[in-house]
Amino acid sequence: MIVIRECRGFEELQACVDLQIEVWGYSDGDVIPRRAFLVAQKIGGQVIGAFETGNREQGFDHQLSVRRCHWIRLAKLSRVQQ
Repeated sequence: MIVIRECRGFEELQACVDLQIEVWGYSDGDVIPRRAFLVAQKIGGQVIGAFETGNREQGFDHQLSVRRCHWIRLAKLSRVQQ
């Protein structure tokens, strides 16, 4: 079963970084860093995770409010679910 909820804490935000490397083959310099996800949450953005039973993150969605009506959105899914 997959549960969709806000990512919380260091480990879950790090899983968002790890998924970018796993799914897209990004290098460390190409990923959206964990600190960017944390800042997004602090200024009103969202980092939503898709968690499998056992709390393994399978995907995430990142939304950052740039202006009141503009959003940047990223979604990723693990190859395990494809």
